[in-house]
Amino acid sequence: MVKYLIKISIIIPTLNEEKYITKTLDSLKKQVLKDDEIIVIDSYSNDNTVKLAKKFGAKVYLTPRCGIGPAKTLGAIKSCNEYLAFLDADGIPDEIWLKRIRTCFNDSNIDSVGGVDLYGSDSLILMILYNIYSLLVFITGLLYYKMMGYPWMPWNNCAIKKQTFLERGGLRNVVCEDYDFAQRAKGIKTIYDIKMKVILSDRRFRNEGFLKTLWIWVKSDYAILRNRNKIESTCYEIIR
Repeated sequence: MVKYLIKISIIIPTLNEEKYITKTLDSLKKQVLKDDEIIVIDSYSNDNTVKLAKKFGAKVYLTPRCGIGPAKTLGAIKSCNEYLAFLDADGIPDEIWLKRIRTCFNDSNIDSVGGVDLYGSDSLILMILYNIYSLLVFITGLLYYKMMGYPWMPWNNCAIKKQTFLERGGLRNVVCEDYDFAQRAKGIKTIYDIKMKVILSDRRFRNEGFLKTLWIWVKSDYAILRNRNKIESTCYEIIR
């Protein structure tokens, strides 16, 4: 049972997402409460993305294309509520997604919560492969936090207190912004909720290939660990 009203700002970065965003926003509209808000940060799409977002009542802010991390940080700055939730345009949240977030934040000591990403695919075999991988990532993130105190979170399916997010510098313009943020957020109180589910499209794997995509992510995580991941500082002029 919800003890008090948790007001949530849901932030979604977009660039030509008319193919995916309707399903995402439709799922959200069935869950949002009166004081929640949906914020779309759009990088000047040349399709119907903005029109569709406004149709669903989302607040839309335009920004030059500058990376998904800075776009989400801009959404946080523009938000009105104490709690932030993050999705990608092709991530369809489970019907109890916002309910799970509110339940987790009923504990006022919690700073952030991470959910589990699952994947849809036209191929049953590939979908099973993707989801085995995704569940292993979820478990690894949980164990990493338990052992090291670094809050790994999937930034296409997580929620965090706005104050905590901004105090730790938000998301930056790097590949694997989740690990980059974790390095700056050691010690914040995080929980992991396997019932907080989002279904992603498999376009990332279709575009580059599953193994190649994983290799890019591993190299980027290692670069962050060694402080060698390039950060485009010019992006921050947009969100100051």
